[in-house]
Amino acid sequence: MTHSKADLEIQASKIEAFSTWAGTPVNSRKSAATAILHGEAHTRQRSPTDPARLASLLDHQAAIKIGGNPVPFYSPTTPYPYLGVLCCPAMVWEAQLQSTIAKIKERGRCLSKSLASVPNRLATINRCIKPAATYALSTAPFTVSEIAQLNRCQPRLQLSQSRIERSTSGKRQTSQAMSLRGLNISALGRAS
Repeated sequence: MTHSKADLEIQASKIEAFSTWAGTPVNSRKSAATAILHGEAHTRQRSPTDPARLASLLDHQAAIKIGGNPVPFYSPTTPYPYLGVLCCPAMVWEAQLQSTIAKIKERGRCLSKSLASVPNRLATINRCIKPAATYALSTAPFTVSEIAQLNRCQPRLQLSQSRIERSTSGKRQTSQAMSLRGLNISALGRAS
């Protein structure tokens, strides 16, 4: 966090000095520079995320270097992966939501085509699909409607559910079918 490009270069040199001292070289492919120009928004009546202005400051080979290598520039509205979560400084979480929905749908498709037994399918839902849906919730502040969207986003999983309902009988059928209806993400503590 700095107030000018010169300060950003100082921060980059501090990172480089620390990595040299620690004996851990900085991986410039996993590094990036970004900015939100709050000061210019007030003084020049510009958007703090003006892509043209930011690119003119940071999007060229000589902009910011760490370890002699240029650090790429990311727009503050462009999401980038960080520990499995699509983050962006402007706090736009739509990309993470869509990524999570795609993971749920893909895993649901795979499960619907699987020849796994009913207990294994339920275990897959509880150990793979629910955690994939809830992993980013500690970082990405999804709204109640977005969580409801996650709960409804798996049509292929419903096909799998109907197979399980046909393959089971009696009281056990009801509890297993209920386990599959939605991901129950809204009850985070009880999701697993």
